[in-house]
Amino acid sequence: MRCAFAVLAISFGASIFATSAAAADTSAAKATPQPMKSPGPVRTAEWRIPDKNERADRIYRVACAVYERGEDGKDIVLSRPIVATVPHQPAQVQIAQATPLVAGIETTPDGKAKPSITVLTSGIKIEMKIAPDHSGRVAFDVAIEQSAIESVDIVKLPDGSSRQSARIGSKTTRIIETVDLGKKTTVGLDDKDPAKSKRRAEFTVTEMKPEDFAPKPKPRS
Repeated sequence: MRCAFAVLAISFGASIFATSAAAADTSAAKATPQPMKSPGPVRTAEWRIPDKNERADRIYRVACAVYERGEDGKDIVLSRPIVATVPHQPAQVQIAQATPLVAGIETTPDGKAKPSITVLTSGIKIEMKIAPDHSGRVAFDVAIEQSAIESVDIVKLPDGSSRQSARIGSKTTRIIETVDLGKKTTVGLDDKDPAKSKRRAEFTVTEMKPEDFAPKPKPRS
């Protein structure tokens, strides 16, 4: 079962095994395994410790875009979130896919059976931190965690009920490097070379100015 992608943006601020029980939809009996490749190497840069005289009123805007290459070779846009954050504080973006599973059977007061549903969340989670560098540049620390359901199985129990079990594989790609403000940075999620990667993420960091927060003049009637 698949649900539409949902996006959650939060500013300022291996595998997982889940089991469930009861009679589940037979369509979930088997899911095609999706083996996760090993994460690519980490690109590193010096992470600056904030100076006591450093401006504390800086606000950075990060425009993100996550793409997946389709079977026809064309890019599919999975999400285009935008977040704002202050120096040295994490900002998060989650592109989530919810998969419901029957976790058990409850008995109602009138003796009827009621399925208990649990939801597995998989997809892409991005966490970013920014530190001011030289004029026009910042140190950019981004960790991208990908998770996917590899299999869903149904096991029959002696009491006649069924138990669903799901296996979720995950991997994390982390990059720390110095980037130019206003210049796009591309990260391959399946391959070090973004051009060869089926999935890639693009980031553009800009510093917001006081005029960005000024009230806009009302149009004349």
